[in-house]
Amino acid sequence: TTTIVCSTLYCLIPGNSTSKKQFLIYSPTGKPFTVQLAADTYSFEWFNPATNAAAQTGTITIPSSGTSTFTPPFTGPDAVLLLLGN
Repeated sequence: TTTIVCSTLYCLIPGNSTSKKQFLIYSPTGKPFTVQLAADTYSFEWFNPATNAAAQTGTITIPSSGTSTFTPPFTGPDAVLLLLGN
């Protein structure tokens, strides 16, 4: 059985459980999407390809493992999210 890690299907994810938790997710629609994440505090950066600029940075705490929903902080057809676990 295959596990879908992110609903956009455009994701770079850690290769194994000992890798640092780093996720790079591309949303071609710019709409909300889901990602399977372990409980942790993640640094994040939203990137807007239309402006070639970071749109928002910060941290987010995921209290329990499972599916988390992310919504780009800008409108447009493309969005990129970088998540770095601590």
